[in-house]
Amino acid sequence: MSQLSPSEKKGILIVSAVILTGFIIQYLQPHFVHKELYDYSVQDSIFRVISAQQATTSISEKDSLLDDMIYDRESPVKEKPDKEKTLNLKININSASQKELEKLPRIGPATAKNIIEYRTENGAFKTFEDLKKVKRIGPKTIELLKPHVIFNDPE
Repeated sequence: MSQLSPSEKKGILIVSAVILTGFIIQYLQPHFVHKELYDYSVQDSIFRVISAQQATTSISEKDSLLDDMIYDRESPVKEKPDKEKTLNLKININSASQKELEKLPRIGPATAKNIIEYRTENGAFKTFEDLKKVKRIGPKTIELLKPHVIFNDPE
């Protein structure tokens, strides 16, 4: 049988050390698991209380509670649109304030500000093609705006 060279001996020693370290880690790991990291008893008890409360409320109460949570005025979530107001909404794009513009579908504070800035720099809008030149307004938004926007010159 042939003799192993010194580099082969080092390689075998390193591989053996890695394997032995792996076995030691596998043996010791169950003894050092921090059980408090996986303790969800507080969350489970809160969930049980909330579930019990929801089981006693009616479906309409649940919906109103959910709406209040989702569309809370203090939250960053956009306000729930009022369908009746949106159906009959007609806004003069050339004289509307930022708050009025935000009532339009798909128009938030940033887009309303862009409309006002564009209107100030370039004059009154005459068509929807002019409105497409505003940053953040594309063809889909234009289609939603068509029933609600009028182009009267500001007085």
